[in-house]
Amino acid sequence: MGYFTINSFMNEGVYHQDFLNAQPAVQEMSILRNVRFESPLVVKTDGKKKRGVVLKPGV
Repeated sequence: MGYFTINSFMNEGVYHQDFLNAQPAVQEMSILRNVRFESPLVVKTDGKKKRGVVLKPGV
């Protein structure tokens, strides 16, 4: 199972917080918010190069 760590303070990755916050929450906790999309996301990872991308729905 792959996972992504984004350290925006060190310019190690980018995420669109406004887009994610605009999605309806399936579950919300104090430090975690789960969202669900109507269509599948495209997720690509390269573990050897330690890179990856998650494309927005419809992109």
